[in-house]
Amino acid sequence: MFKGYFKKFLSSLISVLPVVAIVLVLYLVQITTNHFENEIISNELLITFAISSFCLVIGMSLFSIGSDVAIGEVGRYLGASFAKQKNLFLVIILMLLLGFLITIAEPDVSVLAGYIPKESLDPTFIKIAIGIGSGIFFILGFIRIMFQKPLKLWYTFFFLLIFGIACLFGDGDGAIIDLSFDSGAVTTGPITVPFFIAFGVGIAGVRGGKDSSTDSFGITAFCSIGPIMVVMLLGLFLKPHINPIVLSVELTTTRLLECFTSSLLSVSIALLPIIGFFVVYELIVIKLPKNELLRILVGFIYTYIGLVIFLTAANFGFIPIGNALGRGLAASPNDHVILLIISVLLGLVIVLVEPGVQILSTQVEEISNGVISKKKMLASLASGVSLAILLSTVRIVYLPNLSLLYFLVPLYSVVFILALIVPDIYTAIAFDAGEVASGLMASSFVLPFVLGVSAALGGVNSGFGVIGMIACMPVVTVQVMGLYAQIKTNIVYSKAMKRVITADDLQIIHFDKAGEVNE
Repeated sequence: MFKGYFKKFLSSLISVLPVVAIVLVLYLVQITTNHFENEIISNELLITFAISSFCLVIGMSLFSIGSDVAIGEVGRYLGASFAKQKNLFLVIILMLLLGFLITIAEPDVSVLAGYIPKESLDPTFIKIAIGIGSGIFFILGFIRIMFQKPLKLWYTFFFLLIFGIACLFGDGDGAIIDLSFDSGAVTTGPITVPFFIAFGVGIAGVRGGKDSSTDSFGITAFCSIGPIMVVMLLGLFLKPHINPIVLSVELTTTRLLECFTSSLLSVSIALLPIIGFFVVYELIVIKLPKNELLRILVGFIYTYIGLVIFLTAANFGFIPIGNALGRGLAASPNDHVILLIISVLLGLVIVLVEPGVQILSTQVEEISNGVISKKKMLASLASGVSLAILLSTVRIVYLPNLSLLYFLVPLYSVVFILALIVPDIYTAIAFDAGEVASGLMASSFVLPFVLGVSAALGGVNSGFGVIGMIACMPVVTVQVMGLYAQIKTNIVYSKAMKRVITADDLQIIHFDKAGEVNE
């Protein structure tokens, strides 16, 4: 057990250290030179950030252990069980409830909701809307797998519908469009990703068929479509005005206690219904051995403690310094070059340290039979995410009135054109790659960083939309890599066939009319 925790701790530490390094470098530049006109990072903020980073690592480690033992196993058991049920109406009701509960338990969703000003839109209302959207598409994903319908057709139809709804908004509604795409991207994090993937594996394993390997991918990203649509429709009817976001940088004991109690309450509300749902369903339908059930419940305890520590550390120390960096670097036009460089570096950090990205890169290497190496995959993802954050920063600094749709519509057009060419497995993996890249680092550091940039420039642009961009760019890069793998495989196969035909031709024996052999 200790060895397993140490591996998780080391993995979490590696995830956080690059962000810490970026902050320390900027702090050293600040105290050793006179480059910055104003103080960006105070001593108090730096110390708080350092302590919070350590607590964040502990929380992520405990949470990862609990997620492996509890969340993934629960997803696999429920997926296999639901696939065997004959009462489709009951399965649909249970899946809607389950998808809703799993999504609102996702820490990324809580982090995003915390950024929304209460006077603009109730954060709890947004969490509920996100959960309902994810639950609906969880059902649709299940139906798609059971009836073996092509994933790319579903993606194409629903994204065309999303862009159609977006056209109904006016020029002053850019913030709700930005928030909608971020709402979809944050639904895939450390709770939902292992659960949805395990659930898809469980269904595909029971159903079988030639597309079972493809069906184990794609359901994670598919569930993120629902929140985009629901939040968009919500904005269309409520017409909320999202005020410029000003995050709290108060570093007091009262603020720390407030962050802790808020995290304790939100995690309790999120996890306890999931535990109750699984225990009741398990006792009635699955009926696991007592030792296995106890192991899963212990995993939930680890998940609970880890989530409370993580959210407290993120809200108190991690988010404020990300926001402070964005505000400080954007305040002076002389620092905008550094701002753009930091945006690119953050993209590299997210990809290289996100555990889910590492796992996905290994899977792609195996599926492509080594044609797409893990290094090539990581390089393509890193370039995609870096470009996404850079474009988001450029949009806020230089083109604040330009709609996010001017970036996303062309990108998704390329995605769906490529989907007609590349094998379905790469399309499914590509969408999952985008969602995996928009993980905890994106919501707890990159988004507050971009929100800080927006606040420093007067809040003309909401600052939202960067996570939606991060979720989109890797879809393009992975599909391009899939196209490269297909072309290279076809060339190798063609050359091999020529060698086989030539070799066989040399072995053909001809007989003349007299029966003598002529080689």
